[in-house]
Amino acid sequence: MKIAILSVTNQGKLISDKLYNSLNNNPLILYVEQYHKNVKETVKNIFNEFDCIIGIMASGIMIRSIAPHVNSKLSDPAVLLIDDNANFTISLLSGHFGGANDLTLKIASIINSTPVITTSTDVNNKIGIDSIAKRFYCSLENHKNIKFINKALVDNKLVDLYLPSKFSFILSKDIENSYNIHIDDKIDVIRSSINGHDVILKPKSLVMGIGARRNIASEKVNHAILEACNLLEIPVNRIDFFCNSRCKS
Repeated sequence: MKIAILSVTNQGKLISDKLYNSLNNNPLILYVEQYHKNVKETVKNIFNEFDCIIGIMASGIMIRSIAPHVNSKLSDPAVLLIDDNANFTISLLSGHFGGANDLTLKIASIINSTPVITTSTDVNNKIGIDSIAKRFYCSLENHKNIKFINKALVDNKLVDLYLPSKFSFILSKDIENSYNIHIDDKIDVIRSSINGHDVILKPKSLVMGIGARRNIASEKVNHAILEACNLLEIPVNRIDFFCNSRCKS
């Protein structure tokens, strides 16, 4: 993940420095860049280059800066907003598929601020279908129907979720509380449906590379795999293939 941190004031820069130092040491973060002032021009240049943009400033500045570049919930970066006193960390854009809601909770914990999440499914303790896609690394089809699925969840309507039997491991309390679950060993995609509105989730192929010295104990390899999956918050059953250093493309 690549993260950009934007600040305007000296106080905001101090918060930016704190976040930079913390995120730069996070193994899940590939790259962190700081920017100070010139917000409008900076956003124009980086909007499609980063997975997450964190603005430490007034909401009006950030909203006006990102507005010309907002395109789709499936492609826009996560955008977070923090006030100059770090009282609140707000999920502003791409809360589900972009991951802004989850990032808001993590960033808020770093700076000891109050996380603010306003997406209807989350505040009603439901998990949106696009959140499931993000959590388990799936591409989305019929994305225009996401609104029908998520609105039905918020309205406490019965939404069907069809799972391939090999994907039953993704079931959790929040998913089971949100959907009417159907396990089917004859399908290979995840499908959610309400009143003829379907959203298809196609699991992407996940490959874990393994490098180890010769004659390393299998227990150590297994432990490393479990530790990596735990760090990445991926169920180990979600990994499709394991590849050692001798694998060829």
